[in-house]
Amino acid sequence: MSCTQRANTWEISESENEAEENKPSSCVKLKQDTSVNESNTSRTEDSSSGRKRRRKRPEEQQDTKKTAKEKLKEDKNKIKEDKNKIKDEKEKLKEEKNKLKEEKLQDRQRRKDAAVKLNLLKPENVIKSLTVHIHAVLLRDGGCDVLLRTLDGLQWRNRIENEGLPNSISWTRQALQTEDEEKHAVIEEDQLLMVISPDELEDMLSSHKTVSNLSLLVHLQLYWNITVRFLSSWQEVTNHVVAVTKALSKRPYKALCVEPDLGFCMDGSWSAGVRVDRDGRGLAQVWTRQIQQLNRVSTAVAKTVTSAFPSPSLLLQAYDELPSGEEPRKLLADLMVVGGANERRVGPELAGRIHRLLTSQNPQLLLD
Repeated sequence: MSCTQRANTWEISESENEAEENKPSSCVKLKQDTSVNESNTSRTEDSSSGRKRRRKRPEEQQDTKKTAKEKLKEDKNKIKEDKNKIKDEKEKLKEEKNKLKEEKLQDRQRRKDAAVKLNLLKPENVIKSLTVHIHAVLLRDGGCDVLLRTLDGLQWRNRIENEGLPNSISWTRQALQTEDEEKHAVIEEDQLLMVISPDELEDMLSSHKTVSNLSLLVHLQLYWNITVRFLSSWQEVTNHVVAVTKALSKRPYKALCVEPDLGFCMDGSWSAGVRVDRDGRGLAQVWTRQIQQLNRVSTAVAKTVTSAFPSPSLLLQAYDELPSGEEPRKLLADLMVVGGANERRVGPELAGRIHRLLTSQNPQLLLD
């Protein structure tokens, strides 16, 4: 007979254990399924949001295109402005270059005009425009032929006239092409020479003595600016006329040297004076400068003369002590010039000019 017994304890079979062991896996699987569902949900949401973004993308593209066009336009405008700026700078540079070129041309033209003017004012050119006017009364004296032959030999213009002051010699000059003188105008020089006999001079002097207590010579020089010269022959008269003509030919050039717009500086040690102290210091330099005033005299040559004769009075004394018949110019002619590559002497030409400078009584004498 069979009977059934109730067990007091639970017996767990292996299958149950396996079922229990499988429970956690089911939970994990559930979690995994849940996570998958969540990921799918998130993917769905992402896809939906992506669809939303895809809907906004055309507008954004339009804005992007619009911004790109505006930026491109701005870049083009900037490039255009830069090109205009470069063009303006080039034009400005071109204008400055043209202005500088024009200034150079003007300066070149001014230099050319100045050179032409300077060439016209040279004595050798001015003397060609001078005319010596001789009054016809002087032709009564046969000695006047010496003057006429000399003027013709020098190829200077001369004219015999019946008008004007009798016994007079005057000068006129053809106007040069300068700013202050009209073209083809004739300028009368302020120099007038009268050749009169001693008797005529005496009559003139006697008439002046009645109106003035001064000497005649003094009265004429002070009130009439007339200088009387006593010349013994027509050759001396001719020499005086030649000297005055040469002096008049140098006037325009000397007047130009007074103008301030020369191409060289007028200020400097070479044109300044020399300070002379009470003890006589500086006189030697003054004596050297005086010798240097002559044409073609260097500092070395002048110092050679002043070293041999430290003062003008000593040189004059040496001239007076020369033996009779000896030429005065030999006193300085053989002096050796110290300095320079080649040895040289003072020479007779300069020695003669220095002698005339110190001994001549004629203030109008040309030393060169």
